[in-house]
Amino acid sequence: MLTITDLSLQRGGAWLLQAVNLTVQPGQRVAIVGANGAGKSSLFQLLLGQLAPEQGSVSLPGGCRIAHMAQEVKASDRSARDFVLDGDLDLRRMEPSWPMPKRVAMTMPRLAFMVSWIFMNLVGVAPCRDPAARTWLFRLRHRRPVSAFSGGWRIRLNLAQA
Repeated sequence: MLTITDLSLQRGGAWLLQAVNLTVQPGQRVAIVGANGAGKSSLFQLLLGQLAPEQGSVSLPGGCRIAHMAQEVKASDRSARDFVLDGDLDLRRMEPSWPMPKRVAMTMPRLAFMVSWIFMNLVGVAPCRDPAARTWLFRLRHRRPVSAFSGGWRIRLNLAQA
């Protein structure tokens, strides 16, 4: 569970948060919304340990995971497929130790979801009836380096990774 206790955060002389208390129970999902400059990114930096509060504390026990999406994606020679799959740390940690046939068998459900669905829906490979054309379009897109995608498509890749 995520616990925020008596948290105050100041940026650039302005108070973004003052004496905030929050508990997020296991299984709950939370969205953070607000106007530009309200402190959403600063709060995430604090939760990720990249920023310290003026007062109060944040407690996030081991085993908890915070999914977040960076606001910018830098150009990279890494393939779009590898960039997206890097978001699944468990898969990446286990992947090298599997013999090749087991790697394929163990990752197929994840790959089916993470790669096929993501690229069909987020990276803009339009569904089509011809399986050969669909496969060719899919392979063409997911093998391209991140640097080959425009800024808008990089944001989609970043969302898919998160």
